[in-house]
Amino acid sequence: MNVRICKVLIRCGMFLGLGLSLTASAATFDPAATDRAFAGLLSMTAAKPADGWWDGTPRLRRPPRNEAELQRWLVQQRALGADFDAYRYQGTLLHHALRAGFEQTALWLLEQGANPRLGLQDWDKTKVLDLAERYQRKQVLAALARPPYQLVKPPQPIVSADSTTPLRKLLAMTDQDLAYRKLIEAIHREFFTTDQSIEQFEPSHLAKRIAPVRQLLAGLDQARLRRALNDPASLRHWMAWSSILTPDVFAEQLARVEAQTLKVHAKIALAAMTQHVSPGNPAQSVASANWRLLLGRLPKLNALPASNGQLPPLFVYTEPALWPLLLERGYQPQAAKLELAGLKLAQFDTAPVATLIRSIAEWRGEWAEAMLAPYQRQCVFLCAGETEALPETLVPAIKTALAEGARRPQIEMRGDIVFRSDPERIKELKELGILHSPSVPPDRFQAMPVECSLKVEGNLRQRLVEKAPATGDRSVNLGDITLLDLPDGQGCGVLLSGDESVIDYLAGQPYGFDGPEPSLNPSCPDPVAATTLLVKGQSGYVESKALIDLNAVGLQQRFIDKQTGQVFWFAWRSLGRCWPDEESLLGWVKTANGWVFQPLSRNEVTHDFWRYVASLQKDHPLMQVLRHSQKPESIWEKPVVERVESVLDQALDGDHQVLTTAVLAGDWGTVRKLMAQGVPVWWQAPMLKTLLEAPDPPARKRQLLRGWLDEVVLKQSQTLYPSELLPLLDWFDAADWQKLLARKPVDLGDAARERGKRALACLFDHSVGRICPNSLPANTIRLIRRSE
Repeated sequence: MNVRICKVLIRCGMFLGLGLSLTASAATFDPAATDRAFAGLLSMTAAKPADGWWDGTPRLRRPPRNEAELQRWLVQQRALGADFDAYRYQGTLLHHALRAGFEQTALWLLEQGANPRLGLQDWDKTKVLDLAERYQRKQVLAALARPPYQLVKPPQPIVSADSTTPLRKLLAMTDQDLAYRKLIEAIHREFFTTDQSIEQFEPSHLAKRIAPVRQLLAGLDQARLRRALNDPASLRHWMAWSSILTPDVFAEQLARVEAQTLKVHAKIALAAMTQHVSPGNPAQSVASANWRLLLGRLPKLNALPASNGQLPPLFVYTEPALWPLLLERGYQPQAAKLELAGLKLAQFDTAPVATLIRSIAEWRGEWAEAMLAPYQRQCVFLCAGETEALPETLVPAIKTALAEGARRPQIEMRGDIVFRSDPERIKELKELGILHSPSVPPDRFQAMPVECSLKVEGNLRQRLVEKAPATGDRSVNLGDITLLDLPDGQGCGVLLSGDESVIDYLAGQPYGFDGPEPSLNPSCPDPVAATTLLVKGQSGYVESKALIDLNAVGLQQRFIDKQTGQVFWFAWRSLGRCWPDEESLLGWVKTANGWVFQPLSRNEVTHDFWRYVASLQKDHPLMQVLRHSQKPESIWEKPVVERVESVLDQALDGDHQVLTTAVLAGDWGTVRKLMAQGVPVWWQAPMLKTLLEAPDPPARKRQLLRGWLDEVVLKQSQTLYPSELLPLLDWFDAADWQKLLARKPVDLGDAARERGKRALACLFDHSVGRICPNSLPANTIRLIRRSE
């Protein structure tokens, strides 16, 4: 059916019966018709991406004005061979219709046979059902729930108000009083696992989860519920889970607790409010309004009966703005070292803190010591983290405390804190007579070479030549190789580390489902490096389980403490993309489960090492290494860390020459033999350059390039970058490129168009999931670029 006939039929209304299935209208799909189908949908205003437009992507000059016109356009393109299950911009037409809010078109696409079981081409493979739920497309959700699809999300445990949920089942118990107590505990467990804290709850998500629970609670026997809350354990569960709620909803739950219950068990209620709060982090505490609501229902805290037990140190769990109210309500603070230690008082405004401390006579003398407590060597409660330094507000706050009559403490600060802190800040504290820093002998720590050798053979060669991913949250391309002495004379291990293979995340692709982003936007907690330790076994090298919390580490230099005999490594560890690298000391530690290689705890060796380093001048060779300004191999005779490429290029230099000669000669038997042994992927680029520069006739050169593609490139897990493949546009035809594109998308569409290779350009465009401009007549489109 040609375009003219199709236009006539549409004009006459023959295709207006949109329920008609067209699933068999095209025996062979046409990519150009598919592009035009997508262009019709994506050119509509409602389908515009969240930010800008898809870079270099065509839009119709006169897009469909409504869903009826869109469906007619899709009918026409389907008749010409459009594939309704094809992908552009990570989604099918059905996915994009759901995102744009074209619910009637989504239902129509389902009638035409669009597959609702196809997921997005994003990291999570998001399903149609999830998209319909995300965008609240209720009619589509209803259609998916019916035959022939019968796609429904499984019911959420507990948070649903349906009678089949575990919560309702609890109420079927014969002992109803016990059932209500079990119900209260179950609600708490539903919202909090044992390791969760309050900051993990996102407000909008929490509101959705709490709605069915509120509905369930409203339908209960309220008198029986109040009796259940008289039980101390039930009250603790009730206050712990409800503390996370917004003040209006918290007030609703607090009203269900009788006044006498709160009077008798006030300390239990207060302690429960702190259960899921990170101590010393009042900025992420229970909402101040919730604390005020509870305190308003309680008697004076200094009048509570002894049977209530001991109160927790409430200053540790609340914001300073609440402290005056706590004191007003009769709260009697515990020792300053317990209440204030770890709070990092210097982070708060000095004036209100000073006012509070003046009101507690016994605290005034301990004020300065409490501020320094998190950074002391002997810290035991709420200590500063491993990457922390002294805040710039600390010294002024200490001076204020001393001026107010605080005792002048004598402390020994943790070595790593001294190392990471501004030297001027450390100097000021010393001038105040506060820091006590015993000297460390200058020759106590000595750099040690690694007494190991490496032979690249067997499965280790296979592992290295493909730069196999190291263990980690995501794929990691190996970069560094370090020889690591194993404990108890077990020989040598091979420590491999590398950088994350950056995957095109949904929000970061220029042709992503939600539209373009100028740069990748991965989530912060993911590490940017990973580490694997290989040890030699009977059948070759195997991965060791001796690494603890080391999925992001790069060893730099090995040391020995001549005083204790402890051998350890200085290393850089990465906590994630959004945090700076941290310096760390690693070593072998014997545990009940055997030897493990892990960060050394804050022991004498690590404390003294960091103090020793902090005492060195900036131009000291060791400081040059620790500050990343000089490589270890420039200081010590034998390199400690080497690049995988360097190690293999040196070990396999002979094979590299043989392989290149065989490719140039078309000796594919020799090539296959070497490929079976393992060939580094980074040899592809120099081989291609050699082939292109060889003085062979064009026909012979094309033959050798195709042999190189089949016997080398397609036999390895990684291929060249688009910029490296660019010269092949003059040598490969569509069949050659299709072999490569079946392995990996290549974005060379614009480059092919510049050379007049329009058919190839569309192949490249489709491989990366975008519409090819050449599929649409020039007079019907306009190209939208980010610059507009």
